[in-house]
Amino acid sequence: MADIVSLRLINLLLSFANYHPVSNVWTRWKSSTVANPLNSGYFAASSGLSQLTPTQRENATVALIGCGPVGLCALIATTSFSPARIFAIDSVPSRLELAKSLGAEPLNFKEDKRSVKERILEATDGRGADVVLEVVGNSPALRMGFDVVRPWGLLISVGVHNAEVSPSITALSILC
Repeated sequence: MADIVSLRLINLLLSFANYHPVSNVWTRWKSSTVANPLNSGYFAASSGLSQLTPTQRENATVALIGCGPVGLCALIATTSFSPARIFAIDSVPSRLELAKSLGAEPLNFKEDKRSVKERILEATDGRGADVVLEVVGNSPALRMGFDVVRPWGLLISVGVHNAEVSPSITALSILC
């Protein structure tokens, strides 16, 4: 299973690298393009899902916020833990289609931000996601993570944040 996941990750990353050539540093850039999203995506998925027992994992709902290269690597790594349900949240239709082909239910937050939260709550009987993986690195994405995680759930953020992030009222009630 691990070999299949590794091959899927490498093929995915090489396809991203081929779309973005960089003149004289192509070889070094291509290898770093593979290494960084692969490590970050796997780290996000394993940090969240390895904290659950096998029974909790098989019944878990995972919300992945961001379906760029890191997010798709996180998605592939998440599938190796076999959670019950994975939601992939993004605004780029082609990324959401790819996430769907990898086994996630795609949710487009630009089409209707409210329906993202409602769909996750509906699928979890009002509880929220057990694990949220935020790989975008901006305040609205992290706030969305706080909004969809269940009480005492896990929110793993590997996005690089450059601005202050203030938790939402929902997040404060979860933390208290």
